[in-house]
Amino acid sequence: MSLEYTITEIKELFDSQEINEGIAQARQQFAGKINDEELDRLSTLDPTSNKKYIVWLGSRFLEDKSIINSPNTPNVLKQFEELSQKNIIKNKDINSYKTLGQVTAEVEKAAGVITTSQQKKGVKTPGDINPADIVFQNDKVTVVEPKTKEASILYGRGTRWCTAAMSKDNMFDKYTSATSRLFYILPIDGGNKFALRAQKYYITLYDNNDKVIRNYLGINLVLILRLLLDWMNIRLWVSLMDGV
Repeated sequence: MSLEYTITEIKELFDSQEINEGIAQARQQFAGKINDEELDRLSTLDPTSNKKYIVWLGSRFLEDKSIINSPNTPNVLKQFEELSQKNIIKNKDINSYKTLGQVTAEVEKAAGVITTSQQKKGVKTPGDINPADIVFQNDKVTVVEPKTKEASILYGRGTRWCTAAMSKDNMFDKYTSATSRLFYILPIDGGNKFALRAQKYYITLYDNNDKVIRNYLGINLVLILRLLLDWMNIRLWVSLMDGV
């Protein structure tokens, strides 16, 4: 009998042990309350390798048995785990969330899901800004890179930018691509905003009224961006522009 194992086999062995320990803990905790078939079904909803959410799932199941049949349960928990691993979700303790709805709300907030009412309101406090969109921040400005049309509308509220329009004429998708990135400069004091569109070898700066302030043309994008940010008295990590 060979005692030699590959790294993959060893990992699978440990993963299997962790899964069994997670399920064993749940079986012990919910003995007489949740049968084995129900517990097995709940374990399939837990996306983690060590089934670390199965006890939470069991507790929620005892309160609301519909959670076992909800198609949203595995997707929400998968997103929660991924965003937690990226440190986008700050409260990673699943047991502090008493319902699936609370977990869903936290995931949507962290993922930047923005409602129509939020878009209309715009950014009123720093808490309205998705941390994942922030590329620079100091005591004077926050620089964001919106990843969706909804985020662009939220951050650009109060401007005349076509990328912030709530109508069907919104141009966000046209202004963002693999070779074009869009940044919004939001003053902490609520003053006039600026938009910066960075294309390959070309940068355009817009004021609050969508008027072009400056155009920059050249072959050294890092140098151009540094000059632009010096002019605006803002220090943005130029490495963020790598690959534009």
